[in-house]
Amino acid sequence: MESIGTAEEVFNYRDMFLNGEKCCRGVMWKQSAQNFHRHLFSRTAVNRKRALNNYKPRRLVSFKIHERGKVRPIDAPHIDDRQIQKTLCRKVLLPMYKPRMIYDNGASLEGKGLEFSQRQLDKALRNHIKQYGLAGWVITADFKGFFPNADRDIIIKRHGEIPNPKLREIADTITRSGKGDRGLPLGVEPSQMEMIALPSPLDNYMACQMQLKGFGHYMDDYHIFVPPGRDPEEIMQTFIRKASELGITVSMNKTKITPLGEAFRYCKMKRQIIGGRVVKNGCRNSYIRARRKIKMFARTEMSYEDIYTSVTSTLSYFDKTNNHNSQLRLKQLFFSLFGFSCENIEEFRRRDAIRMSSEIQEKGSVRT
Repeated sequence: MESIGTAEEVFNYRDMFLNGEKCCRGVMWKQSAQNFHRHLFSRTAVNRKRALNNYKPRRLVSFKIHERGKVRPIDAPHIDDRQIQKTLCRKVLLPMYKPRMIYDNGASLEGKGLEFSQRQLDKALRNHIKQYGLAGWVITADFKGFFPNADRDIIIKRHGEIPNPKLREIADTITRSGKGDRGLPLGVEPSQMEMIALPSPLDNYMACQMQLKGFGHYMDDYHIFVPPGRDPEEIMQTFIRKASELGITVSMNKTKITPLGEAFRYCKMKRQIIGGRVVKNGCRNSYIRARRKIKMFARTEMSYEDIYTSVTSTLSYFDKTNNHNSQLRLKQLFFSLFGFSCENIEEFRRRDAIRMSSEIQEKGSVRT
C-alpha cells in the first residue's frame, strides 16, 4: 500500500489526462463529453486542483434505464468527477482490492466479464462431471439489493488500509456521496470497484476454507458445486451467515439447491445435462426483446452500421447457446423486413453510402 504513493503522485497530471480521455470513449455523442474533451488540457489542471484541495463531488444526475428486462436506477456523476474517480480506481482501489479477489470473480475487471464467468462455470461443471458424474448438487445464489443495501461503514472501514490520509479522505467522500445512509450509487465507478471487492472475505472463505472447487460468481450471481458426501444445506447456511457478516443479504427466493441431473439457471442461462452433454438455453425474454428491437430498427431512421452492430451482438448471444431455431427465426425476420441478410456487412455499408449521397444531394438542391 505504501507503494501507491502520496496524493500528489496519484493525481499527477499525465495519468489524469489519460484517464480523462478514457472517460470520453463511447460517449462522444454527448455535448458534455465534447466540451470536456475540447478543453481537456485546462480541465485536467482544474480537476487536479479540486482533487488535492478538499475534494467534494458534484451532484449526481439520477435517471432510470431498462436493461435486460429490468428497470435500474442510475446515479451518474459529472464528467469532471469521473476523471478524478477513474484515477482513484486505477491507482488506489484496484491495487488494494485485486490481490484479495479470487480468480473466478469475473465482473468489471480487465480481461474478464460475463462471458468469462460463463466459461468458468462450464469448466467447473465439466471437472465436476469427470470426477463425480451426475452425483452432487449445484447451489445458485443471488443477493438482495446488492448496491442499494450496501453497508457504507464496512466499506469506509476498509479504507483505513490506505496509508495516505488525503487519499483516504477522497475515497471516504466518494463513498458518502450517495443518497441516504446506506447503499452506493450504481453509475459511479468507485462504487463498482467497492462492490466487486466487498464479498472477497466470503469468496476466500468458501473457496479456501470450505475447499469448494466449483465456486465463482459474476457480481452478485453465485454458483457453488457441492460434491457428494457433503451437505449442501449446511454449505448454503454457511454462505448466508458469512454474507450477513459483511452486511450482505442473500435473496432466499433466488437461492436454490439443485441436483446436478436437473436443469439450473445462472445469469439467466439455463443448463441441463442431457445424454452426456451440457445443453444451454438462453433466456426466452431475450428472444422476445430481440424481435421487438429488429422491428423497431425497420421503423426508425438509424445508420445501417449501427443496426449491423446491434443485430450482430444480439445473434452472438444465441451463438453460445443451443437455441439455433431462435437464431434462425431472427435472421428470417430481419430478411423479411430489410430485404437482405443481416450477415452481409457490405450491403449495410452500401446502403449507408447511398443514404449519405442522397442527403448531400438534398442539401445541395436546397442551397441552389
